[in-house]
Amino acid sequence: MNKDTQEAIFWDPKTNSTVTKKYNSLYSLMPTTYHKNLVDSGLATKDSNFLLDVDHETLQHKKYKNIFGLGDVCNLPTSKNFWATFHQVHVVRDNLMNFI
Repeated sequence: MNKDTQEAIFWDPKTNSTVTKKYNSLYSLMPTTYHKNLVDSGLATKDSNFLLDVDHETLQHKKYKNIFGLGDVCNLPTSKNFWATFHQVHVVRDNLMNFI
């Protein structure tokens, strides 16, 4: 990647070739794995894709009502990125205050 010329270099391991592409904004999402602590505690199961099993509207855990989640640990139909989490903060704050 060359931020001065706004070019990114991509390597294809199958063909061992590279290609250079221009960009305006570049976002990279790394592959992730489940959070071991959530799985070990039973908060995330195979049924929830090993992610925190929360209600999609309230972000409250479906089984344990005193647990709320946000970000990439939640089983939500959204991208796992900063802006998704940023907007989830408001939902969790409001619902947590109502819960308390």
